Amino acid sequence: HVAGTSTGGCVLQHLAIDHPHRVRCCIFTNTWTVADPYMTRVQTSRKQIAQAYGPEEYIKFSSLWTCGWTQFRHMYDNLLELERKQRQTIAPVEVLVARLDMTLAHDRTADLGRIAKPSLIIGAKDDPLTPPYYSEDLHKAIRGSRLVLLEEGGSDVAARVVDYPAYADMVHRFSPERTATLAGIDPEELRCVARLFARGRPAVAIPCARAGGIRLGREAEIAILGLDVLADSIGR
Repeated sequence: HVAGTSTGGCVLQHLAIDHPHRVRCCIFTNTWTVADPYMTRVQTSRKQIAQAYGPEEYIKFSSLWTCGWTQFRHMYDNLLELERKQRQTIAPVEVLVARLDMTLAHDRTADLGRIAKPSLIIGAKDDPLTPPYYSEDLHKAIRGSRLVLLEEGGSDVAARVVDYPAYADMVHRFSPERTATLAGIDPEELRCVARLFARGRPAVAIPCARAGGIRLGREAEIAILGLDVLADSIGR
């Protein structure tokens, strides 16, 4: 199961299109399909800040976009701690510029219809870096995908998943009946298998720009991946 956040969501698009045998389930969070004029202006400005003022100012400027006003208002201490860690691991300017150029060049819009794996697309309505219409565009392009737009979360929903009630509520309200219908099996059987799946607590890889990977430990978050995969496999 692969979840891609922000730039990681673009990487996941390539993975699901070019190497579908490596993916059973996709979760796209705060990502985009192509650099439109809005994305182009934001990323170009970030690149120019890095080149003109260096990594320190790049981190502070980027937080305006990757965190947004809600995290400045409600999670400012966490934001400062994140920036402190970023200063310890920030890449050289030339690497930052190359990565930003990569995000500007990303465009798999012509191939997104080839993604046939169960896909969950999560965005936030207050996301200033990847506005919700990017998630809506991706949802329209991937047939059978499921779209969830949170009221708040900024451009870093995945990093806040453990403490974010709206995300957890979305997971808990996931309907086994809907998935069971797709899979052609009894809903109660699906619940039992999902519980067994959840007890295994498999790791979930999160390829993203800032972190190499995290584990989602809560059963509900693992179960939703299992249910989506079951809908793809047991129904055969």
